[in-house]
Amino acid sequence: MRFWDGRINRTTYWAAFAAAVGVITGVRLLGFDSRMFELLLGIICIPRMHDMGWSGRWILLPLAVLFGGSIWAGASASSPEQVLIGAYTVTAMVFALMIWLGCLKGQPDWNEYGNPPPDGISFRQ
Repeated sequence: MRFWDGRINRTTYWAAFAAAVGVITGVRLLGFDSRMFELLLGIICIPRMHDMGWSGRWILLPLAVLFGGSIWAGASASSPEQVLIGAYTVTAMVFALMIWLGCLKGQPDWNEYGNPPPDGISFRQ
């Protein structure tokens, strides 16, 4: 079973979230591009969504908003600063949604993604 096929609780989500942010920060401090590592944050959200009974495909919605917003901002902005403001706004919204995702309780019973995850930090079911 792959990590994103099952369910994780809030404790596991926050531990994985903190580890991913630590990796991203370390990569940036070393002077490398961290975009590939930022995908870790999206992958961590999938089993968390499963715990609430939602499809992991919802993680694609922020990507669509970011892509569509980038095209719109590039076409309508009169200065590069406006494009950056739009990009930072969308990034802040996605980050806020990820925080919100970590605060919601999961379904207490079995759902289509499996049994409820055990208490504590656990990546296995």
